[in-house]
Amino acid sequence: MNHDEDVNLRLEEAELPAALRFVHPRLDEDQNGVASVVEVARFDAFILRHPQGSELKAALTEDTAPTEQTIARLRETLDAFESEAARLDADVVVQLSTAKQAEWGSYLFTVVAMMLAALSFGHLLTANPPRRQRWTQIDASPIATRTVIESLVLIGLLSCIDLFWTTTMSTEIHFQEMNPVGNHFLLEGTSLTAFKVVSLASALALLFFLRKFKGAQMASWWTCMVCTLVTFRWIVLDSTMLS
Repeated sequence: MNHDEDVNLRLEEAELPAALRFVHPRLDEDQNGVASVVEVARFDAFILRHPQGSELKAALTEDTAPTEQTIARLRETLDAFESEAARLDADVVVQLSTAKQAEWGSYLFTVVAMMLAALSFGHLLTANPPRRQRWTQIDASPIATRTVIESLVLIGLLSCIDLFWTTTMSTEIHFQEMNPVGNHFLLEGTSLTAFKVVSLASALALLFFLRKFKGAQMASWWTCMVCTLVTFRWIVLDSTMLS
């Protein structure tokens, strides 16, 4: 084999001695019958990354016939090269599969959020809040109390959606939590999830125990409307980022 002055191996099949002809088909990854420059350069770089790789490369570029020891080392290097290539290909497949699953999961979550927001919007249209009545006035009718319970259920579900999107988007560089208290928890590294769960559970429990009062009925309706608008905002933001 003639000595090559540049850093790349000259591994064209016609230039290889018979003892090294096995190199060509094993480097031909795309199986087009020719080891391309990229394929050869990749193997060349792989050789130089390993201990004594320079010695192996020097032995391959000598004019004399390669020794059995050189051929054995070349076979071992080829085996390691193919193993690494197979591992990298497997990693790429796993990454693509994970990205595809995450994409489908995000799509399904967005669809569920849209359906829940639409359901909440319909609930708000059918459940008119009490007006011009004292907050301490009691209305223990089944319709009024059931409306409060429905509003609280929707508030809990929509708040879970808001929490999921907040924690997911908090890893983005351009994202900033608009809630000053929530942003403080994010900056300090404290669990935002624990804070929101505790505050949400406390508010829902308070409104549930006061569900017979007009004030709690109005507060639950307006809170449900705010959560619905926040969910629609998340849907628009998520769709914008996907596009």
